[in-house]
Amino acid sequence: MAHSLHIWSLTIDKPALAVHLAIDPSIDEQKVLRNATHMIRTKYHITRSTIQVEHFQPSVMASCVTCQGPSK
Repeated sequence: MAHSLHIWSLTIDKPALAVHLAIDPSIDEQKVLRNATHMIRTKYHITRSTIQVEHFQPSVMASCVTCQGPSK
């Protein structure tokens, strides 16, 4: 699950990205980080990124207003 995703432009040709990735505790955090970094660079051509990998906690995510997205 991705949340707190922010993408902006440093200059016209230099985008930047920051995101939190909430993963299952049984998954290797470093592997997720490497794969996410690779995908962001190759698929989206973003070379400046900050990626925070954290364990998914249903109780925290369910009560987080920011994680819920826009209200309907």
